[in-house]
Amino acid sequence: MKNLFSITFGLLLVLGICYFQQTCDAQSTWTWYFSDDHVSDYYNPESLKVVKDDNGNIDHVEMCIKTTYDEAGKNATINSYKLSAVQKINELQYRLVKIYIYPEQRKILFYNTGFYNENGDSLWSEEESNSLGVEVVPTSANERYYSIICDLAFNAGQQIYFTQWKQSKDRWIDLDYHQNTDGSMSGTWFDKNTIELNGNLISIWEWNRIVLDNVVIGDLYYKYEYDLSTKKSKLKIVSAWTKEKREYYHSYDNEPWKAYIIGSVGESEYQTIKKYVEEHRTEIMESMHIK
Repeated sequence: MKNLFSITFGLLLVLGICYFQQTCDAQSTWTWYFSDDHVSDYYNPESLKVVKDDNGNIDHVEMCIKTTYDEAGKNATINSYKLSAVQKINELQYRLVKIYIYPEQRKILFYNTGFYNENGDSLWSEEESNSLGVEVVPTSANERYYSIICDLAFNAGQQIYFTQWKQSKDRWIDLDYHQNTDGSMSGTWFDKNTIELNGNLISIWEWNRIVLDNVVIGDLYYKYEYDLSTKKSKLKIVSAWTKEKREYYHSYDNEPWKAYIIGSVGESEYQTIKKYVEEHRTEIMESMHIK
């Protein structure tokens, strides 16, 4: 029985990898849409699939993305995935991923991921079929994938969301700027593009950058929920990079609501966000959900 289970599992794994290679084939038609100093991204238009539930509502959207690397990009990716011990991983030339996005939750899932050498030989792969995905953090690489898939699925390929991602400096509203006790400077902004409203509840992303001696030592993104009726907030997500902890991501499910102290920096930030939402409520409501 144990041997039969092992054979069955192995067969399913092989079939899954074969199906992934067929749907995200390196030889497919790839359309370039992004490059920076170290990576280039391409999408396969034939792989775009909008999946609906039994009620006709959009459940998720699928698409294959190909990423190629230069030497620095390759090394950064190997370190990010912690793959330095994988045999022949230094031959890495490109990555194929089958991505699911969930527009209503603004989540993304890397359903299949595969790394390949120049000849198309598989170096490493994984499947995340049991995961529910993670929320898309503003200005991140995940938002780059999310935005182009949204444009292809809902905007007839016009780069509306992707342009918003590229023009990231235009999305941040000032909240606070101060000096810390160690001499570093902290700036905090909130993202006007991803505000969500539900009655008196506001979900919003905030960005905190810490600079010491003209060097960035921390970029921290926080998702907060604010209650305008009680003047309280609670932390939902932290996605951050710091020199000490490097990259980390954490979701908080049971954080308590916290009230603001009158005259505090927190209260000032709350008032700024509240004022913006009250002045732009109609605009926010119109852009909240993908039509």
